[in-house]
Amino acid sequence: MKRPLAGINRRTFLTGSASLLLLAACADDDDDLASPSASVPQEEPSASASAVPSDGPWRYTDDLGQLIELEKRPERIVAYSSAAAVLWDLGIEVVGTLGPVQNADGSALKVAGRIDVSRITDTGAEETDLEKLAALDPDIIVLQRNAEAIDYYPITESQEADARKIAPFVAVWAYGTDAETVVRSYERLAEALGADLNAPDRQAERTRLVDAQANLKSTLEGKSGLKVMFVSAYEDQLYVAKTADYPDLKTFQALGMDIVDPGGSEPYYEALSWENANKFPADLIFVDDRSAALQPDVLERDQPTWANLPAVKAGQIGAWNGEAVFSPRGFADAIEELTTVVAGADAAVVS
Repeated sequence: MKRPLAGINRRTFLTGSASLLLLAACADDDDDLASPSASVPQEEPSASASAVPSDGPWRYTDDLGQLIELEKRPERIVAYSSAAAVLWDLGIEVVGTLGPVQNADGSALKVAGRIDVSRITDTGAEETDLEKLAALDPDIIVLQRNAEAIDYYPITESQEADARKIAPFVAVWAYGTDAETVVRSYERLAEALGADLNAPDRQAERTRLVDAQANLKSTLEGKSGLKVMFVSAYEDQLYVAKTADYPDLKTFQALGMDIVDPGGSEPYYEALSWENANKFPADLIFVDDRSAALQPDVLERDQPTWANLPAVKAGQIGAWNGEAVFSPRGFADAIEELTTVVAGADAAVVS
């Protein structure tokens, strides 16, 4: 599997996701929605997480069915940046990150969520610095997975064997499934790492997420006919996201959003030349706002076909984090921002 857009030299477009989510899918099961210890759905590899004392043996079966056994609960954790952001929100601070986390000026990228980047070591955005990684002396390395396998990025194929000698890999389901599964996967891991998911702050974040979903659902009900497209833009191509591969988009669709489905055989996206940027009519376009992607002001200036799209002419453009932070708090942020844009959109820009 290829990584989500993480740097200017990576031309693939992916994305970036336990107790709640998918209000539309789970509205009939309020008890499960409120349970932070709910297991990962049975059709997915799962096992119970043991939130054992830090000085006792630790056993954890990750989302690929791999059993990790350590003498004690992990304390020094390195994780892919968006995974680290989720764990941070859930009360598990990492010592280091893999993948993009900081801008050139040292400020945190959006994918880093609320991580205090001054307190962690970045081991590399495009290729992991194994010496830095080893120096952190991690107990585990948290990576993400899709439906088939671990995504090792930014650990290269030639680095994998050496990286595994540093610490065991723990895979979290992050792509090709719904947001409910992703959030539950992260919460299950965080709980096993010692997070208190019943703390008042965590409970309030879950409530806020459920409310955010209900508000989006209600807003969409008042926008009948609104057709929405999610894209990432580069100088040579426009990438149109496929709902089935993105947990956040699957959630938005489940809540009633009519999302453009480009079809085609490629996973995650369909790549369009700029000459064909108008292939899929849309009333509202959300643009990947990660630093590697081109932003609307540049596109309007440099790409005439973009400037001529009906949604662009109508000013119906929103921002989309292509690697959503799938904590209850982070995903509530994303839904609330999206809902504000949807609420102000005209559903009749294209027929």
